[in-house]
Amino acid sequence: MYWRAIVRISLNKDSNSALRNAVAATLTKAGFERTKTGTWEIETSDEAALLRAIRTATRQVQDPTRVSGVSKNVVLDHLWVYIDRRAGNPNQVMEL
Repeated sequence: MYWRAIVRISLNKDSNSALRNAVAATLTKAGFERTKTGTWEIETSDEAALLRAIRTATRQVQDPTRVSGVSKNVVLDHLWVYIDRRAGNPNQVMEL
């Protein structure tokens, strides 16, 4: 069994993208990969690490003043988080 998570975030008035970049760095450090549709996705067996990364990212959005260079006017437009448990091995390649 493993976990899949998909995160999408949109911010308004993040003029220099400082908050977006901080969230992106947090997710990337945790193993999330950015997709062509602007979401961040991961497949992992480490549920605790997955949830810690999402918690850290949401705390950055909750209190953006803790992130260096963030505009005081930044506002969250939306944050979507989807997590599900999957059968199998995330590194296993399926043959068709």
